[in-house]
Amino acid sequence: MKVVVVYATARRGSTYHVSTMLLDMLSATEQLEIEQIRLPREAPDFCTGCYLCFNEGGERCPHVDTMEPIEEKLHAADLIVLCSPVYAGGVAGQLKTVFDHLSYSELMHKPHPSMFSKVVVSIVLSAGKGHRTTARYIARCFADLGISSVFAITGPVAADSWAKVTDKRRDMLTRRADDLVPRIVAAVRSPKVSMRTKFFFHLSRWSIKKWGWNESDVSYWQRQGWLGSGRPWKQVAEVESWQGAPLEGGLTTG
Repeated sequence: MKVVVVYATARRGSTYHVSTMLLDMLSATEQLEIEQIRLPREAPDFCTGCYLCFNEGGERCPHVDTMEPIEEKLHAADLIVLCSPVYAGGVAGQLKTVFDHLSYSELMHKPHPSMFSKVVVSIVLSAGKGHRTTARYIARCFADLGISSVFAITGPVAADSWAKVTDKRRDMLTRRADDLVPRIVAAVRSPKVSMRTKFFFHLSRWSIKKWGWNESDVSYWQRQGWLGSGRPWKQVAEVESWQGAPLEGGLTTG
């Protein structure tokens, strides 16, 4: 199983420790190949709203040098584990920046075929509040990218460090992680596309065929064959084509 772990902050707090716990549980049943994305180090730049990605493609992003490796890791993974503590009632700022950069590949624009088979686990812990709304926001962002299977481990830890988390709360988080493991494994082995994802895909398809306000999006959907009978969840994403050549809907390498 190919796993990419996204750390929303450099701080090794409760979300970091729970992610380590989850990976240990998964490794007991699956052979894992783990990549990491560490924020803000790997994505230091804010989206400027220049619209180049929407109008010309992701390879035109002024931050392509940092975003390209992140997209490569996301596209290659079977499982995305996202660790996000709650900051000021929401996600850490640099994670929001990554979602901003990825917005050109939402369902309404240029979704990447590989995303329809991904599984996501978000680990969202707070000192006391905001974990539920933050987890819902993360789930919506991934759903907009075409991902149907999004799980979450959330809760208040009532502490500012893992060392101060009580045994009772640690046990609760351990049980939640343990309960998720078989569901995660099943979802990765047999990817499914939800009715919600299919509905918004077809809504996007109808909108692009009828209105076609963005020529770049229209061209992308035509090349994918989605304005005809093609469907992304029936395609096999050839991640190898990233090696030195453009991949439809993504950035370019080489």
